[in-house]
Amino acid sequence: MTATRHEQLAALGAVPGRATRALVDLDVIAGNVRSLMTAIGPETGICAVVKADGYGHGAAMVARTALAAGAGRLAVATVGEAVMLRGKGIDAPLIVLGPIDASELPQAAEVECEITVAGADLLHAARRLGESIGRQIPVHLKIDTGMHRYGCAPDEAGALAAMATGSGVRLVGVTTHFACADDPNSDLTERQTEAFAGAFNKIRETIGLTPEVHVANSAGGLLGFGQGTAFVRFGIAMYGLAPSREVPLPAGVQPALHLVSRLARVHGVDAGAGVSYGQTYRTTAAERLGLVPIGYADGYRRQLSNLAWMGVGGKSAPVRGRVCMDQTVIGDLESGVQIGQAVGILGDLANGPSIETMADWLQTISYEVVTSISPRVPRYYWAGGTIVAGLVDGSLIEY
Repeated sequence: MTATRHEQLAALGAVPGRATRALVDLDVIAGNVRSLMTAIGPETGICAVVKADGYGHGAAMVARTALAAGAGRLAVATVGEAVMLRGKGIDAPLIVLGPIDASELPQAAEVECEITVAGADLLHAARRLGESIGRQIPVHLKIDTGMHRYGCAPDEAGALAAMATGSGVRLVGVTTHFACADDPNSDLTERQTEAFAGAFNKIRETIGLTPEVHVANSAGGLLGFGQGTAFVRFGIAMYGLAPSREVPLPAGVQPALHLVSRLARVHGVDAGAGVSYGQTYRTTAAERLGLVPIGYADGYRRQLSNLAWMGVGGKSAPVRGRVCMDQTVIGDLESGVQIGQAVGILGDLANGPSIETMADWLQTISYEVVTSISPRVPRYYWAGGTIVAGLVDGSLIEY
């Protein structure tokens, strides 16, 4: 049975600890994975991207949930992230998508993750390590087809693929990354697809076998560019956030994270009162103010000063004055609002603004909003009608 927001908020409020906290709905994550599987079709798998601590949601809990819902593998950006997941007992296939230093290869081999290569130096180092430990290092060859970030030139792909099929290394995948898949009006994705096809055909001619192909991120997958590949790398869409306004989410996909707090102080001031550092806001009439224990050290950015609002009692309470490191003042509170009342900072759990609205205020994207929430903000996890775990001060506590 799906819990109401009131039940979730009540359960979250009953947990002792810091008032400012996030609720991550694992049932929503699981539902998102299933909806995305339906959207791309049964022949294409899902790789759940849980880098940046699961886009701020908590990598270990999201990884377990996504795998149980049908994802076939995981992806992270760094070897350190892979080590953390293995330390949590997660043994699914795991790809490190970003460039790594050769000095990290022994650690990558120890936790049995797959690495992404784009040049001869790292390939040679991986081969030497594989030969020394008597085990092949699995690698994905990344081709730069137009983003001009990590990757090899298309005309280098054949030779590098041949290097990746010798002793000590094993070529398990060939990949690229789209630069403008979230913009359906751009023709770059088509051109990147063509460039990748040409390079991949050369690889097949050179090595005589066909490694797995994966090219599409959330936007590319939702627009059909992952069809015929081994899997789509779903990141932002899995968390219920659209890659862009031009790439809508499938039916049933919704945000999984909500950020709430409680009022630590409520008081009235007269007209002409200045608020917070620099007194950048002055009341024009008598006003009731509220103090929320969140600030820019928590990821609630200083740019939100005198700009954003939070939800209190079903109403929008504007931020008054400058956001501080640990505290923010809101105003225009109604007479019935009291200390301890719930405050919605992000998401509709307590009638807060959406993550997309926050991104608009900050002139950024939803990716940055969720990944900027500080680790000092506790995350609590909802599944099956109850809170099942908490991520507090870096420690995962399962109930």
